[in-house]
This record gives sequence, C-alpha cells and structure tokens, in this order.
Amino acid sequence: MIFTDNESSLLTIDFQGCLVGRGIQHYTTQAYSSEMNGEAENAIKQIVQHASAMIYQAKIPEGFWPQVVRMATYLKNRSPHRALGMTPYEAWFDEKPSLEHLCIFDCRYYGHIEKKNKTKWESHTMEGVFMGYYASEGLYAVYNVNKRVLVKKRDVTFFKNVMGHPTIEGYGLALGHNILGKRFEL
Repeated sequence: MIFTDNESSLLTIDFQGCLVGRGIQHYTTQAYSSEMNGEAENAIKQIVQHASAMIYQAKIPEGFWPQVVRMATYLKNRSPHRALGMTPYEAWFDEKPSLEHLCIFDCRYYGHIEKKNKTKWESHTMEGVFMGYYASEGLYAVYNVNKRVLVKKRDVTFFKNVMGHPTIEGYGLALGHNILGKRFEL
C-alpha cells in the first residue's frame, strides 16, 4: 500500500502499471494535507526530533543535517518497535541486526590514510568525527576535519570518550565542549 498526493508524475499509466504488477495498492490524498497520512508524518517527525537532538547535543552546525538524519534513521530501524514486536530491520530482512558495530555519534576517530593519497612526509592518519554508517557497505561515515569532507572508512579507531573536534564550527573550549572526558569552561 502506498499513499501519495495527487502529483501528476505518480498518476501516469506506466507508474500505475508498475504498482499493479507488484501488487501495491495506490491511494491518493489531497495535496498539502499531511494529516491525511498520519503514520508517515509521525515517523518523519520522530526522525527529525532525534536528528535535532543529536545536532544540539553534539553542537555541530545544522549543515550536517542530512548525515544526522541518515544516522537517526539507521538507529530507528535497529530499535525495537512496539507494533511489530521486533526491529524494522528484523521485519524487513528476517534476521536480527548486529549491534556490535554501533558507535557514539560525534566521537573522535583516527583512520589510516592510504599511500596513494599522501606524500612520504605527511601523517599516516586522518582525524575527525564519526557521523554514521553506510549500511549496505559495512563502512563508517566519518568527517575528515583536515579536508572538510565526509568519507567512507573501514579501518578506523574510535575514541568514545572524546567528543567532537575543535576545528569544526560550533566546537571548542569556549562552548564548554567535552574534551578527554572533562568539561572545560573559559
């Protein structure tokens, strides 16, 4: 079952045929009336609330919201759901999700830099903060503070008691951010 507003691209004969061929019932609602699709709106609201709390707690700029929403969704899909009696992941894949790889959002990481990406005299490690997972690939999404980009890494070491990084806007001692497990105020 799928609910959409009356978007013309979703009402084409080709799309309707695709849905019918897969046994999916299509219901349309009035445009701009989110209250007509309460379950989806509630799920989106919960994810946004979790992501907002993560951004606030980590004191990271709002520009990181896409990655934070992915992380909140990843965790929600691996959390027990009262109506299902299991996790959404378990309902979809018919197996319990492994939670051994879970890490604290925004903790500091150090990762190995491959030889092809550095000169002889450069550091062999990169540093930054943990931002999430690439579920389909078994990789971590980490923010490289030196290059200011999100990268996919497998070989990382997390320091779960060190949160954030002082070079990211919003971090730093002036904000009383948690550094090495102690709170510093200036």
